[in-house]
Amino acid sequence: MEKFGMDRRCANIRTGLLVLLLFSVSLFAHAGDDEQDLPQPLLAESVPLEEVEADETLVIEQERLFIEVALSSEQPVVNIPWTISILVDYSRPEYVGVSPPEFPEALHLDEMRMEPLTRENKSRWTAVRWTFIPQRPEVDEPIHLGSFQITTPGKTAFTEAIDVSILSRAPAVKNYYPRLVWDKIQTPFEVGVDGSLLLRLLDWKPSLPIPKISLTPPEQTILEELPLTQADVARSAILRLSLIPLTEGEVTIPRLHFKSQGVNLEIPSLTIPVVLSVKDAISPQTPEPISTEDTVSPSIAVRFPEKALGIPKIFSRTSVNIATQAKTLWGYGEKAESLALIRKNERDDVFGFTLIPLRKDMEQALDLVPSHDEMWIPKKVCLIAALCCLAGLTVLLIKGRLKQRRKNTFFASVLVMLTICGLVGFWSPLRRKTAVFHASDVYSVPELKGAVMGQISEGQWAMLRSTSGEWAFVEADGLSGWILLEKAIFY
Repeated sequence: MEKFGMDRRCANIRTGLLVLLLFSVSLFAHAGDDEQDLPQPLLAESVPLEEVEADETLVIEQERLFIEVALSSEQPVVNIPWTISILVDYSRPEYVGVSPPEFPEALHLDEMRMEPLTRENKSRWTAVRWTFIPQRPEVDEPIHLGSFQITTPGKTAFTEAIDVSILSRAPAVKNYYPRLVWDKIQTPFEVGVDGSLLLRLLDWKPSLPIPKISLTPPEQTILEELPLTQADVARSAILRLSLIPLTEGEVTIPRLHFKSQGVNLEIPSLTIPVVLSVKDAISPQTPEPISTEDTVSPSIAVRFPEKALGIPKIFSRTSVNIATQAKTLWGYGEKAESLALIRKNERDDVFGFTLIPLRKDMEQALDLVPSHDEMWIPKKVCLIAALCCLAGLTVLLIKGRLKQRRKNTFFASVLVMLTICGLVGFWSPLRRKTAVFHASDVYSVPELKGAVMGQISEGQWAMLRSTSGEWAFVEADGLSGWILLEKAIFY
């Protein structure tokens, strides 16, 4: 009986051990399957592609890995953080591997981070970002960054190399005042004879695409668009036309308003006299250029007047730099901007009075009626003087003695008056509404359909009396009326 009980107990133990062994094997098999389902992190060593291709029984199709490279700015600036971002078409950052190139000494690595990214189409990507602190390079040459290698499970991609130049300071922001003008033409046109027209786009922002323009042929004419030459492109021309009049009289191209890249543009109207063709004339007259509305006058070929400043250069370095900047603007055809720069510094600069003869010569070169001189009120000097007087007044009130009350009161009154004068001198130029204008029509009412009272020439100075929406009422050389605010250059 005891033997039977012991045999039964041993059988139960063996059965329990067998069940435990089967359960362990099943658990280990499930764990192995889970590990196979998960993508494995990238390892430093991998099977060479040549060995895989050598095995005829194994076929691998390499899928393309999509990446994008974005820079925080096109050119880095010294001591301003600059970031390179590589966007990877893979949703799990922990399985994205990166092999960066050797960084140049001029780029000090400040931070490297990897983070998930959700795109506009709701797709999930990974963003890898390097932030650098640019330093001044030893040589003024572009720095070179090699390719970045990006790897994900089963995929590899390389970025293109990057060559950039480090700027010592951020470039100044330039304001653009785009406008369309007809180039000077020879008149009159002859019936049946081909005549050439050229439309130029001035002060257009280089980063924006050039607008495309198509004109409807006027009545009794043949109008054809011609390809632009290199000389045309150098003169900022965007449209060259061939015009053949069919009848005697006048040909008018009407004014046209349109919008391009969010900018309002206007093609000025143009009226061309047309005469019969006279081939056997004994002494044909030399054709004269016609004046067209809103056309820059005079020609861009007018040279910048060379005028020496009235004081030694050692004391007027700022004035010399201002004259150099004005000459550069003049050379680019921006004559109104050049005059506005001279007038602003004539009023505000310490040696601004030395710019008056240069400004008068510039107006004479543009055939402008001589306008009044700017009131010389150097804002910086007035502000510094007001602050000094205010500081002196504070010290006088704090440390003043009772025995010298009358004397202190007198000095306090003088300092108060000087402080007020300094502040008025600093504030008064800011309140004056003066501007230099681009060539434009002057209307009797603030409407483009209103009667034209006259024209303002390129670079003409005018005083603004009031504004109404996009219009301003101006007075200049006995002419008053409404003009578009976009034609004004405030200073």
